[in-house]
Amino acid sequence: MLFKIALRNVRRQIGNYLIYFITVSLTVALLFSVNNLILSEMMDRMTELYADFVQPILILVVAIMAAVIAFVLGYATTFLLRRRKREFGVYLTLGMTRRDVIAIFAGETGVTFLLSLGMGILLGLGAYQAFTAIFLNFLEQPYEFAAYSFTGSLLTVVMVALMFLIASLAALFYLRFARISRLLQGESAAPKTVRFPVIWIAVFVLSLVGLVVSVMLFMEWMQSSDFYDRIGEMGSYLVIFFLSAGFLPVGLSRTVMWILLRFPALSARGTGRFTVRQLSARINASSLMMGVLSVLLAVAVIGPNIFFTFDLTIDRSIEDAGFRYDISSFNEGQVSFEDALVKIEEYADIEDSCLYRVYCSPAADETQEGYYGVAESDARHALAIYGYTMPALNGGYAVCRTDDLHEEPEFFAGGWEEITIGGGTYACAGTLAVPSGLLYKDLYMSSDYDFYIVPDEAAAALQAQADASGNSYGEGVRYTRALVVDLADGWYDAAGLYLELRNDYGNGTYGSSFDIRAYERYDRIGQVALFLLGDLFVSAVFLLMTMAMLSLKTLSVIAEDRERYRMLWRLGASEGMLGRSLFAQMFFYCFLPFVVPLGMCFPLVGILQTFAANFGYVTVAAGAIAAQVAGFAGVMLALYAVYFLAAYLVARLDIRRTLRAVG
Repeated sequence: MLFKIALRNVRRQIGNYLIYFITVSLTVALLFSVNNLILSEMMDRMTELYADFVQPILILVVAIMAAVIAFVLGYATTFLLRRRKREFGVYLTLGMTRRDVIAIFAGETGVTFLLSLGMGILLGLGAYQAFTAIFLNFLEQPYEFAAYSFTGSLLTVVMVALMFLIASLAALFYLRFARISRLLQGESAAPKTVRFPVIWIAVFVLSLVGLVVSVMLFMEWMQSSDFYDRIGEMGSYLVIFFLSAGFLPVGLSRTVMWILLRFPALSARGTGRFTVRQLSARINASSLMMGVLSVLLAVAVIGPNIFFTFDLTIDRSIEDAGFRYDISSFNEGQVSFEDALVKIEEYADIEDSCLYRVYCSPAADETQEGYYGVAESDARHALAIYGYTMPALNGGYAVCRTDDLHEEPEFFAGGWEEITIGGGTYACAGTLAVPSGLLYKDLYMSSDYDFYIVPDEAAAALQAQADASGNSYGEGVRYTRALVVDLADGWYDAAGLYLELRNDYGNGTYGSSFDIRAYERYDRIGQVALFLLGDLFVSAVFLLMTMAMLSLKTLSVIAEDRERYRMLWRLGASEGMLGRSLFAQMFFYCFLPFVVPLGMCFPLVGILQTFAANFGYVTVAAGAIAAQVAGFAGVMLALYAVYFLAAYLVARLDIRRTLRAVG
């Protein structure tokens, strides 16, 4: 009988459970997707290649967020109970024991759990594939159907069961000790005035000033040359910011209420006075919660945008690090260059390649330096692959020098003495100014010596002298080989190629003699993506839980005000006027926590641009960061709109039922 009552209550209370059901279903789908993604074969490979310590951290983050979800759902469940406290009070009055009432509610919770779990997993099946596609797109890899993880699916079921257990225990504790009179009569009347308005105005003003000042000081810290030595100051600025973000909604809500109560003309139209008095009656209990939610939303906005900004800096940071060729190497290691070219062709189409020798001549005496030399044809070929056409040397040689004032190589005619190589004397045709990263990283020339581009005949003489020494690393003229490769545009399995070309040093230690631009890029993107996955999950949980708490809190308040709405209707207010009053009341509660996160979007563009310039040493266009911040804010507002609309429709339907019941 008790279970039949529970089933009937679920059917009758479907409107009340709608927000709760939506939240839990989306949470289950999110947990299912993240657990499957973390425990997938793709993630195993990524963590092995990029950051093997991330996977345990992600699992820990999911476990912590599951505990947070359980706490919030327990808190949200009490809101549902408050909407139905009179119903449970009637059960007790009619002779049911508390054990019976608890059994009924436990049955309702069990049914809701099974429905939410089933719907969440169904949504999760599709969401997991969608998240995998987005994740692979972020990594610039083609989408492949992702296999589901039995361990990840089982972990989701266990987490959700524990979440419902914890949430149910909180609700059952409420039912176990609530007095019947309190259940039947509801909460005592709350004061409809704002006490100590001067204090709350000061809290609002100081919080606003704290936000502005902390952002300005944070910007000044990032732009300073000694920001690493001032980490402590940065921490204090963040403390001021988050304290201000939490107290601003508290001070703002009570300041607005005091102004509306102090000047009745501002709310004299329609049911304005009724709306203001309803808001002021609940503001003391709600403002602190809005402050906490404001901080959570600020974290949800700031975190993902930091990692998305890292993604915008990756291409330029790779170039600055000297990865200007698709593949390059000066050390064959365990894989020879000839074998490497064969392996490379198995993964990607080779557009062009240059395998050349770099010669090092010995110093004539202790007062003179030797030089590095490369044949003109090889240098011209290697630079052509880079995208630079070197002028003709006309039988002379060129001196290569670093010049980081030029982002690209630049040739200057004349300016150096003649040199003698292998019995031949060569005039200087000019100087080739080359960015240091290209000269020492990509072309593998040491900064200890001058680097000369010599005629092919001079290079042949150097080769003869090196051969006479017996090996390439012997006394006298010696040489090393270098390789640069240009690949056709398009995606290829750079991680697989890296594994093919890496050296096994034993004892589980590996390294590669080849610089693979795409792998370096995927390495950096992969690390960002792994941390971004965890941060997006945390942000999504914060957003979902914030929306659920705001919606259910508002619905519980509206449920306690049904009699007041019915009385106002009897006094002549139309349903349209009541609907507008209801909308204003719910909008006020739900929108206040978004004031700080949305306001943060404007300075956040400048902060992230400075962050990229100072920490990534890359200038990112403000427009790109603004589009990124605006996109994330749009997603957040879209989620807010869905939850607010659902809560408003449920509350309005509840009020209409109340009016028709006394029609």
